[in-house]
Amino acid sequence: MTDFGTPGSFPTPPTPPSSGARTGPPWEQPGAFFQRWLDTAKSILLDPQGGFRNVRRTGGLGAPLTYYAVGAAPAILGMFLFQLIGIGGSMIGSDAGPAALIGGAGVIGFLIVLVCLFLVGFFVGTGIVHLVLSLLGGAKHGFEATARTFAYAYGSTAPIMAVPVCGGPIAGIWALVCAIFGLAEMQETTPVKAAIAIFSPMILCCILSFLFWAAIMAMVMGSAAVGGSMQ
Repeated sequence: MTDFGTPGSFPTPPTPPSSGARTGPPWEQPGAFFQRWLDTAKSILLDPQGGFRNVRRTGGLGAPLTYYAVGAAPAILGMFLFQLIGIGGSMIGSDAGPAALIGGAGVIGFLIVLVCLFLVGFFVGTGIVHLVLSLLGGAKHGFEATARTFAYAYGSTAPIMAVPVCGGPIAGIWALVCAIFGLAEMQETTPVKAAIAIFSPMILCCILSFLFWAAIMAMVMGSAAVGGSMQ
């Protein structure tokens, strides 16, 4: 009876295998606030594949979104200050100088627009990327894994945008590299599929812009043709 245990009892089931070595980035560990942020940013920026290898695919979006907000804050502040003193108009596609932001309403409105661009752009872009990756058969995990990837990739590179003139392009390129390798690691797919999915929102914006301006030009030319025939 010793081989089968005591009567009426069952052998203890084996311990299920661990979910992996993903214990979470330094940001999700105890420690000093800014030190955790800096340690996470260094791991993502210097070694995207290695950094994302330790990021959990689930666990909630609270911590990743907070990380993204902390990283986006210097970028928003920098863009606002550069625009305020008249050297950042090209950063947001506007030629408005300091005079346009003198009024309190203008300042508040500009800040609100920047915050909305960062927040709304994050969720819209993440949603499109995850949808395209799913259509490509590369999304082996849920939307949360994609959102966590973007939060840590773009949150790590966003502060670079606070650097005048060259900060925006550098941050954009570096963010794409981190996001591509991070998404491939988090979704267990190839970098090629990850790149196609990540570039899809940009391609969609270009197509929509082309169609918009094509429609405008068609309306202008049609109006000119009608006006010429009436003379």
